[in-house]
Amino acid sequence: MWNIQKLKTQKKQILDELKTCTDKSRKEILEITLGSYISMIDNCGTIKNTKMYNILDTLSKGKFSLNRPSAKYTGNFEKIITNNDYYMDIDYLEFLLDIVENVINTEPTITPNENLNFDFFPSSNETLLNISKQFYQNLEDNDIYQMALKTFNDKENINFSNTYSRLYSNAAGITFCDYINGKAFCTIKRNNLIIDFQAFNHEIMHCIDFYFKPKIPNETYYGFHEIPTYAIDYLFIDYLESIGVKYGEVQKLRMMKDNYLQSLAKSIRGLIKEEICNKKEIDFIKEYKVQDVMDILDMSLVRHLLELESGIISYGIYKQICLDYNIGLNNLKIIIKNTLPKDKKPDFSNINLPDQVLLELSKEIGSYSKDHEKGYCRKRQN
Repeated sequence: MWNIQKLKTQKKQILDELKTCTDKSRKEILEITLGSYISMIDNCGTIKNTKMYNILDTLSKGKFSLNRPSAKYTGNFEKIITNNDYYMDIDYLEFLLDIVENVINTEPTITPNENLNFDFFPSSNETLLNISKQFYQNLEDNDIYQMALKTFNDKENINFSNTYSRLYSNAAGITFCDYINGKAFCTIKRNNLIIDFQAFNHEIMHCIDFYFKPKIPNETYYGFHEIPTYAIDYLFIDYLESIGVKYGEVQKLRMMKDNYLQSLAKSIRGLIKEEICNKKEIDFIKEYKVQDVMDILDMSLVRHLLELESGIISYGIYKQICLDYNIGLNNLKIIIKNTLPKDKKPDFSNINLPDQVLLELSKEIGSYSKDHEKGYCRKRQN
């Protein structure tokens, strides 16, 4: 479990250094790491650090957290990691909007009145650790496995809880990065559902990504951090089936993966229409032009658009792995080991996923759960 007292000590050390720090780059790293420390303490799940604050937030309708001294640092943390100092032009935006429409036009995985009701799936924390560790070992890639062991072998890097702060209340898992000491920390909110396994393994991949190459916001095109984790989700879900986990529950995870991207695309289009209506002071808009979207573009919308593109890229990497394991996994590692320049349009042709391929892949979302052949995709080659 996380060492909360140690985190509080490190938090104080950063606050002291910030008082005299004048170097812009160093200050950014300090503030990002400080935000991680504060968020970890707030989300550790203990009565003193999480549950009591949630009660006070409920009683004050959220004002308690807003008035805490640490609020300005968590605010700075969000501003830094979502800075808008990167490339976006009308052509790239049009490409992203085409992806949105392609995904919306796929056959829905879940109907509006349908819910994925997961069965009760009790498990110990140790079981989650062991299954995830076995999965990364089963990938038979020593580089990835060694990076995974950096988290697995230090139990202070991993936290299990049944509650988070209100800010993260909808999250299944969270990963925080310490850019000063070069460590990644993850937490999982236990629900005793099969989702616990997938969420925990997802956060471990965030840690692996960090250990391969920390993606400092001012040095990379921020917004593609989910590519490795979304790609590994596909492989891990298949792996659960290969080790005998109940097929019906595994299939629900597949449907959840497909439905998430479809729902994200719909929410993006809804958000765009809402913002355009607000700007033009109208009640309804049926269609919009790319320039209309450019005029209302903000960081929230950009983040959603990039997440959807990340989902398509990860699906493409998964398909590559299924077709040629070594080539696909190597392409995943190219993403993990490198940053993206901020001053030009992100280009993924170096991993055989140019724009036209991504557009075609975006028309396939939903097929993972509908057309899936039983078995862990790597094993299909043997």
